[in-house]
Amino acid sequence: MAAGQLGNFSGADSMAGGMRAATSNFRTFSKGVRMRVKAETPHDTAAEKTIFRFAVQLLSGPIAPSHRKRNPVPPMRVIDIRGSQTLDALHMTIFRAFDREDDHMYEFQIGGKKPMDRKALRYGLALDDAYPEEKSAKATTIAALNLKPGNLFFYWFDFGDDWWHEVRLLEINPPVKGKGRYPRIVERRGESPPQYADWEDNGSVSDDRDFLFPEIVRKIEGAAAALAEQRQDEIFSLVENFCKSHLTENYIDICEELLDAAYCTWLPLERGKAQSWAAGVVHAAGMINFLHAPDSKPHMKLRDIAQHFGVSPATMEKKSREIRDAVDTFPLDPRFCLPEYTNDGPNVWLKVLDGLIVDLREQLRKKQGGVVIPFSPNAPTSPKKKEEAPKENKKKASKKR
Repeated sequence: MAAGQLGNFSGADSMAGGMRAATSNFRTFSKGVRMRVKAETPHDTAAEKTIFRFAVQLLSGPIAPSHRKRNPVPPMRVIDIRGSQTLDALHMTIFRAFDREDDHMYEFQIGGKKPMDRKALRYGLALDDAYPEEKSAKATTIAALNLKPGNLFFYWFDFGDDWWHEVRLLEINPPVKGKGRYPRIVERRGESPPQYADWEDNGSVSDDRDFLFPEIVRKIEGAAAALAEQRQDEIFSLVENFCKSHLTENYIDICEELLDAAYCTWLPLERGKAQSWAAGVVHAAGMINFLHAPDSKPHMKLRDIAQHFGVSPATMEKKSREIRDAVDTFPLDPRFCLPEYTNDGPNVWLKVLDGLIVDLREQLRKKQGGVVIPFSPNAPTSPKKKEEAPKENKKKASKKR
């Protein structure tokens, strides 16, 4: 018995020793990971010590009509959180602030104009298999987001019931002396709706579940669209004045079409200076139409465009690249090509059909049994027929004789 017990104890002791060694190795590994993260992504220590105050307002969710009648104003919570704390900590605080019972998957969408904006950066549980584009909320601090007062983003809780919230940064305050527990709920406005409403008692069915406050969502979307259109008009005004002074009327039309196409791709035109985007639009149009070529008319060096708009050539080229990549354009693109290139070059056969650029010669070749149609848009074809016609008439006349 004793020997057996001793043997078991030795085995357990060795197992415990192995576990301690593994734990020690894990700690060492974790420490090394943390050190590497700090080395790769340095944080502003001053920003980490500051207190960020957020206003979290409920936008939508499965709420009973009776609750909405009692609470016509959407509930809102004010939360203070340190810059060194993570988005996951903010998630848990919002969870407590709205008196929820069961935790579910969640996601912060930052940088978008509205919920589910494809241009927004996403932070959540970062499950690679389900959402490969999502970043880890547990590894992202509030200070690392580089937010400014007035910035807003969206918080999505429970991918089944779809509780949507607007999160707005109200202010950034200096650290408070003394030990305080953060995050903390500073203010509560409005009653929290139950996480699971009793639809039968409210005389409603699941089909009635819709946006809790749709007018707020429409207001957000309308404000975002108005801001984007205002920025687009501002950029085009700069482009138009430049083209009138240094280029041609055709360049005005091309730049306008290029700017409209970029706007439809959800390119964040409201970020950055309008002069930078205006220079990028002109530069992109010039790259398509070889504005920098010495024999082109008009001709202009690309760096002169940046100088006129008061931006650096690097900034101009960056914006130009973003526009060209978003629109998926290329040199002599028939969608944004000058009329002289369209009429006098092979691009006369390139047209946009059903959103795709196709060569009409290929389409006609299929209909005519593989006959190749040469490119000769300005070459007269009628004189050849007139020259050949008399020969044929002579042959016919000789046969009749």
